[in-house]
Amino acid sequence: MDPKDFLVLADKLVNNFQNEAAFRTSVSRSYYALHTFMSNFFLKEKFDIAKDEKRHKKIYYYLHNCGIEEIKDIASALDDLRHDRNRADYEMDTVCHKKNARFAFIKASKAYEIFSRHINNPTSKSELKTGIREYIKRTTNQKSI
Repeated sequence: MDPKDFLVLADKLVNNFQNEAAFRTSVSRSYYALHTFMSNFFLKEKFDIAKDEKRHKKIYYYLHNCGIEEIKDIASALDDLRHDRNRADYEMDTVCHKKNARFAFIKASKAYEIFSRHINNPTSKSELKTGIREYIKRTTNQKSI
């Protein structure tokens, strides 16, 4: 499955329905579009990412610590979207408005586009992978001290 299909669905939900269930689902799909896209990249490039709920944080830490400011911003967007998704999926006592869903969709779409640009540019992709490997090496060395 193409993760971008989740973005298409999120957009349709926020634009074609006027109920909270659609808005909550849109927020969730926006997050998972970006998360799945990034997961696929890490798996394809043979980075160790967890196969459970730790995967979310591991991807965040890899991106946040790779040394590329624009990627660091994407990590923050991913983390924000995860919190939004958790609220949408689990906090039924709070209201999820159309504007929340629209904002999540826009944030996920922009981050998806920027990440796509980086991984489709050989130089940027190499810098990203090198930065992540250096972060892994630093954190591995700290744990063994």
